[in-house]
Amino acid sequence: MIVGVLFLSIFLNGVVTIKDKRQIVKSIKDRVRHRFNVSVTELDDGRKLKIVHFGFSTVANAGIDIIRVFGKIEDFIVENYGVEIIQSERKLV
Repeated sequence: MIVGVLFLSIFLNGVVTIKDKRQIVKSIKDRVRHRFNVSVTELDDGRKLKIVHFGFSTVANAGIDIIRVFGKIEDFIVENYGVEIIQSERKLV
């Protein structure tokens, strides 16, 4: 079994209030968790209104499967939320 971890830093376009940010973050976490069957957490202290950091993890028999899922997660977030990924880091253990 291989464990994969994906760290994403995302710039939230159009966010004006903390409430806007919370709604988008919650939606991303819930939809990605259910659609891709991965664990999701926000790695943020909440100080920056337009930037959020996420951690995703999953387990698979092959590393290529994990890499594919992580690519699909990135595409899904960008396409559905109109955000910009400013940093992406993948690790396989």
